[in-house]
Amino acid sequence: MKIVSKFFCKIKNTGVLNTFCCLYKLLFLKIVSVLFRLERWHSIAPYECRAYKKLVVGIVNELQPHTVVEIGCGLGEIISRVNAAGKHGFDREENVIKVAKMLCSIENNFHVGSFDEVKSLKEKIIDVLIMVNWLHDLDGSHIRGEIEEILKVKEIKYIIVDEVHTFREGYRYHHDFEQCFHGIAEKIKDVDDGYDNYRKISLFKIS
Repeated sequence: MKIVSKFFCKIKNTGVLNTFCCLYKLLFLKIVSVLFRLERWHSIAPYECRAYKKLVVGIVNELQPHTVVEIGCGLGEIISRVNAAGKHGFDREENVIKVAKMLCSIENNFHVGSFDEVKSLKEKIIDVLIMVNWLHDLDGSHIRGEIEEILKVKEIKYIIVDEVHTFREGYRYHHDFEQCFHGIAEKIKDVDDGYDNYRKISLFKIS
């Protein structure tokens, strides 16, 4: 009954077409995950099923950036939809990057790596740095330290992160990024993820 209730709630909030697109993508990514032996979380939250991913893309595109970098890009569902001349997606898992390259257009640049590898990019200016749906596994001081290291060699204009609501259990950390980025970045926008009710997307401008 709970599954049926969630299904009809999804239809009510997102419409019939979007709900069935979500179900189709879930099945497709499940097959892909089995074939390429990907971790489960890469198949359970496709773009069509998660409001926060659409919010991130919308916020980035409003900024009209030239260069966008996403750390923890997964299968590239966010970075591939961003409008920018230079797009770079990083993920630690080699298999994930292999699949991202298969699923997304050639204009996207995908790399195996994380914070350290961003510092090696030829671009000196990063208009938007995206980090969503994985920072809850890292301590806030560690995140701040990594950003400070990147800022030593790159100019970053904006950072987009997600803050998981404190009432959502099962997450290692529930960050307050205003505190985490105090002195290096100022929050200029917060957007809740609507019907999903899991997180808010926060946009920071580097001081």
